[in-house]
Amino acid sequence: MIFMVSEPHGGELIDLNCKKCDIDFDEFGYEIKLNDREVKHVLNITNGVYSPLRGFMGMDELFNTLENMRVNIDSHIGRSVSWSIPILLTLPKDEFVDITKKLDSGDKVLFRDFNDRPFAYLIFDEGYGVEFDYVVSHLYGTTDDDHDGVELLKDVYNVDGDGFLHCLSGDVFKFEDVHRDEGLYEYYLRPKETRTLFDINNFDTIVGFQTRNVPHLGHEYLQKSALKFVDGILIHPITGQKRSGDYKDGVIIDAYRELMDNYYLSDRAVLSILESPMFYAGPREAVHHAILRKNFGCTHFIVGRDHAGVGDYYEPYEAQELLRKINGLGITIVEFKEFAYCHECGSVVDCNICPHDDGKEFISGSEIRDSYIFEGELPPDYMMRKEVAELVLSYDDPFVGDV
Repeated sequence: MIFMVSEPHGGELIDLNCKKCDIDFDEFGYEIKLNDREVKHVLNITNGVYSPLRGFMGMDELFNTLENMRVNIDSHIGRSVSWSIPILLTLPKDEFVDITKKLDSGDKVLFRDFNDRPFAYLIFDEGYGVEFDYVVSHLYGTTDDDHDGVELLKDVYNVDGDGFLHCLSGDVFKFEDVHRDEGLYEYYLRPKETRTLFDINNFDTIVGFQTRNVPHLGHEYLQKSALKFVDGILIHPITGQKRSGDYKDGVIIDAYRELMDNYYLSDRAVLSILESPMFYAGPREAVHHAILRKNFGCTHFIVGRDHAGVGDYYEPYEAQELLRKINGLGITIVEFKEFAYCHECGSVVDCNICPHDDGKEFISGSEIRDSYIFEGELPPDYMMRKEVAELVLSYDDPFVGDV
């Protein structure tokens, strides 16, 4: 089924922006300083990226997400839509106890960003506790600290000594935009802006591509293969908090800019950033990424091998299998198998169609990073465009943290 310029998830593109001049700052009985991850959640809620969510999840929403991969969009008639990732605001236990003593339902809590500037607020609904292991066991299928997502969330979710998360829920409204890296702001487009751009370009069908890596030839082949049957492509690198060893945001954008300037039709490809944290939740995150691109207006979404996976926690095509089971997602999933360079064919090939068992060189982003870029060497031409590789190598340190 083809969806012509997809409608927002849940049927409405959420817009929870308000004017600063209309804010009475005397109304706020409490203030919270948010970290980078939480700031991005607020941006995505208020700008419609997380449609149909209107705020941080309450207990019932959290349980429904984890147990059923659904959220309600109309509590009166029980209508729900697919949703796979919990969007939570957590506090250290002492701060949680203090704030929940002071607040009643409907009270307003001012949000400050990582630079201590007021930019948004929460209309308080409830405070609740939930076991961390319960959340991550459903989200990741494991509580193993060696899983990058488990380790990451333990750091950012303010896990209490007794293993509990302490959460606040409520609708969120924003009166100022906040961006950690202003150098990337020119690539930041809200869903209403991408939809307008697709309309201007007369795109009826748009395929979205999620990435957190610099492009190699496998990615290019995959994207151009999808472009054969749609009008345009949204190349949509995710920016924000990542695990150690991932490429820095600016490196990814510059690498894609280099590739697209030289090898893509400018009127068919759009480069924009998605300011959203990674969860490394494998199949569940593939569902999440598809929903977000639907909200940006994409009618199709590419899912390849090991989408958002880490280590050996998920099967290579488990994300594709999960997406096939979900009814009513409202976006067409474009599935691809692994890509390789085949010396017999003399080109990059989809392993679904190439008959040759020998002579294949599989194109692995991890191998390119660990065996070539990290060692300061150019990857082979059949793995990565020379211009892209030289640009990445021009950075003194292209990686997040220590590799």
